[in-house]
Amino acid sequence: MLSVEKKARTKEQAIEMALQELGLTREQVDIEVLSEGGKGLFSSTVVRVSQKVSPDDKAVAFLDELLAKMGLDCSCEVVEAADGQKLINVSGADNGIAIGYRGEVLDALQYITLLAVNRQSEDFTKISLNAESYREKRTATLTDLAVKLGEKVVRTGRSVELEPMNPFERRVVHTALQSNDRVITESYGVEPNRYIVIKPRNSGSHYGSGGTTSEFRKKGPGKTRSYGAPSKKYF
Repeated sequence: MLSVEKKARTKEQAIEMALQELGLTREQVDIEVLSEGGKGLFSSTVVRVSQKVSPDDKAVAFLDELLAKMGLDCSCEVVEAADGQKLINVSGADNGIAIGYRGEVLDALQYITLLAVNRQSEDFTKISLNAESYREKRTATLTDLAVKLGEKVVRTGRSVELEPMNPFERRVVHTALQSNDRVITESYGVEPNRYIVIKPRNSGSHYGSGGTTSEFRKKGPGKTRSYGAPSKKYF
């Protein structure tokens, strides 16, 4: 971040001197008055003029430093996603470690960066992290799984419980099955162990702690814990 301190008889003179040295306009900088003199002949004002840093740039700088301290050979840059939204992409030789098993490390990095960027900020900035198109691959995997499990629920008439997922993954499953009018999806539990149950619509059964019908008690929940990738893969 570019920053200079200037001393002049008036604040405006000091600011103009700083802007000329930085080659920036007032809209591109933050101005801090360090000391302001009185009205005497030899009074002076000292200002610090610093280039404004966007939330995206702040996030990239924070992540680059964090990844370096973790000993990972990775770098970050702001890119535009297919939907037109900006996100921060992590790339490098240690991408797999930065992603982690089922994206756990990537989610943790995203959360920490979100806190760092929005600390002492009046306007909330959403931070989205991706690496090697992991989010897209994970979305495709979960969508395919949700559709297959939805078909299984319709075929067997029995509910299916998935393993705990983060909010992003649960949203993918809900979205994948929202057009299937033969099943419903509901979330249960509390974070970080919140999970989804896919149930046949109008089955008359109630999944959870509030009681079940005799038919549902007889057959059981039909739990399935097969979603996601093997532990050695990242999607």
